[in-house]
Amino acid sequence: MLKEKLSSIKVSELLQYLLIIMFLYIPGSSLYAKVIPSIVKIVIFIFLLAVTLLNKGIRNNYTLAILFILTIITFFGRLMVGGIGVKGTIDFLNGILICNAAININKKMFCTRLAKCAKFFFGISLLFFIIQLIFPSFFQMSIFHEYLTAKWGVAGYEKYEYSRGFILYTYNANLHPYRNCGIYTEPGVYQIMINFILYIVLFKSDYIGDKSLRNQTLIVALLCLLSCQSTTGFISFLILAIFYIFNRKYKSMQKNIFVFILLLILLIAVFDFAIRGENSLIYENFIGKVFSNGQLDLTIDTGYYRIGMIELCVDSMIKNPFGIGYNNFTALIKGTGYVAASILSFGVVYGVVALILVIIWLLYPYFLNRKYSLLLLFIFLFLNTTLAQTDLFYPGLIGITYLNMNFSKRRKKYDYINC
Repeated sequence: MLKEKLSSIKVSELLQYLLIIMFLYIPGSSLYAKVIPSIVKIVIFIFLLAVTLLNKGIRNNYTLAILFILTIITFFGRLMVGGIGVKGTIDFLNGILICNAAININKKMFCTRLAKCAKFFFGISLLFFIIQLIFPSFFQMSIFHEYLTAKWGVAGYEKYEYSRGFILYTYNANLHPYRNCGIYTEPGVYQIMINFILYIVLFKSDYIGDKSLRNQTLIVALLCLLSCQSTTGFISFLILAIFYIFNRKYKSMQKNIFVFILLLILLIAVFDFAIRGENSLIYENFIGKVFSNGQLDLTIDTGYYRIGMIELCVDSMIKNPFGIGYNNFTALIKGTGYVAASILSFGVVYGVVALILVIIWLLYPYFLNRKYSLLLLFIFLFLNTTLAQTDLFYPGLIGITYLNMNFSKRRKKYDYINC
């Protein structure tokens, strides 16, 4: 009897580790987004759906509600405009399902086990990043598979970008020769998971019993954030830091250590800027991207394409409030070079009503439980990320909601756990 119980615990632990690894890879990793075929994504969806429906601890009305919403709007979208993008819907569902499953299979151990996995993957990425800087030809070895990463430019003048490696690290010699992408398609996606790990280490430290694991994960995550050099990532981290520092609930030695590390990083950044000016880290990744000739300018660099996408999406939603479908959306942006703004492009494809339903689903639990500070934190992180990226349901974003909710059937309301 005891052996059977221990065996059951071990299987459950192994299953959560498997789900956590999938949590890290879906949907923004190079392996998931650029390498595996659509049929494999469908198999992943079937597996995650089965795990969700068959496991009482994982199954909950909150997740089933969004599955129902996305299924209905996809069905009616195909009837009304066609080409609604079933593949895109599968990606949305996989991101939600893996987030729910990885956390709720054992919520008490999730933070500890995720921290262990993140420390491993982050550490590997730092090692490869150092190799990338010192010996970039290392990635030309045949063991690093080459694949198409992106297509840039206007129609007739497209530029194709290729990356190498996809399981433990991604290297792109043209787009990101001096930036850490981790296992992800680009640094802007990597920073989402980094900041989620930082959220866990800072706000959920009580759920990581090993103090040394917390400190090691914090340091490795900060180093990865600096090495990926994502403006969006720096902004998200700044938001996290502000909420953490000014929250009176968190009064501990860890908070003092974090403030010290933060001040040290800022001091180094200031000295770097004073010495190297426009070649400094803070100028290249923040000041130079939002200021031009002393004036705030959000159209600098890739900001031009993101602002263009936002304007195009808003205009399209006004003209077509019921959505235009994925095929028409693809035709609409073809040749413009516009990217990102996933929250708005979702509204363009599926319609304003669908967008409102998804926003209600995202924010409802926070209003229901009157967790307004957590709501504010989530809104800032969500908008900062989804206006700059192409996917919507990143586990590293909605994980904040899932991690703080107890889907107990004994309660009429969603209950937040010590946030």
